[in-house]
Amino acid sequence: ATSGQHGPSNNGRCSEITCIAWFRTSVGSPNASGAYQFDNWAFLDWDRSEFFNFNVGDHGRLQFAGDTDVTCCYDVMGTSTSNDGQWHMGAVVASSSNSRIRFYLDGQPDGTHNFSFSYFGAGTRRWGIVADGSEATQNNGTRNGIYYDGDIAQLAFLSEFWDDSKVLAHFTKTRSRFGV
Repeated sequence: ATSGQHGPSNNGRCSEITCIAWFRTSVGSPNASGAYQFDNWAFLDWDRSEFFNFNVGDHGRLQFAGDTDVTCCYDVMGTSTSNDGQWHMGAVVASSSNSRIRFYLDGQPDGTHNFSFSYFGAGTRRWGIVADGSEATQNNGTRNGIYYDGDIAQLAFLSEFWDDSKVLAHFTKTRSRFGV
């Protein structure tokens, strides 16, 4: 684990990110193809062009975007749709040590993108916002007015790497709360 890296002493940089969201939405039309979408933001957002954003697009696929020491912006998606009005656990693990960004839907791998980077958080410092897009440079700062439309029951942002078994274990442990 790389705990303590996110914060002013390290300029907000994270080399390992794990995000989890239990969510339910029926916004949009399920579509297993198509481009990254800038609608229905976000489970968690620190401004995708400055740090990162984790959401589900109108096509129903999980999305993750962010600014690294290599490029802005990685705009990547999972493969399965999840905007069916049912509870789902979405997760994304962005790992510099494994050179990849991997999505999980309901505890199972749902797409892997291979990249080489050292850390996320290469842009201007931002404050995180739940269920809206962040442009915030201070507490209660500016939002971009793109709201998440659905239910969110559990969120996690961890500055550590979770492997397949740890994501599945969390899904298995928490699923009964959502009738899954």
